[in-house]
Amino acid sequence: RFNRWQVGDVGGGLRGAVATESIKEGSVMVSAPKDAVISCREADACPLPKSFIDPAYWDSMAKKWEMRMALLLLYEKQLGPESKWATYFDVLPSSFGLPLTFSDEELRQLQFSPFIS
Repeated sequence: RFNRWQVGDVGGGLRGAVATESIKEGSVMVSAPKDAVISCREADACPLPKSFIDPAYWDSMAKKWEMRMALLLLYEKQLGPESKWATYFDVLPSSFGLPLTFSDEELRQLQFSPFIS
């Protein structure tokens, strides 16, 4: 659910969050049911089976949420259709490129001035 904003044109050919009304500091901008979100926090105990990862290793990654998230995603992905997130994985691209590896022509096609020399 989105509150007081929408995705729209932010100028320069870019899209982003655009306020649809005045927003007070501390306002909730986006909300979703907890069971509809893949997340990990520093204080979270290891949610993965010991056969997949040693809980001590999970704990050692407390300050590295991106590593914890990668582990969660890898675990869920390897479950295949048994994963709660299988339909999400099904719509993800099997490969993708990064601007660092794009040709000059591909960068021009992005029409994003920081990438165009």
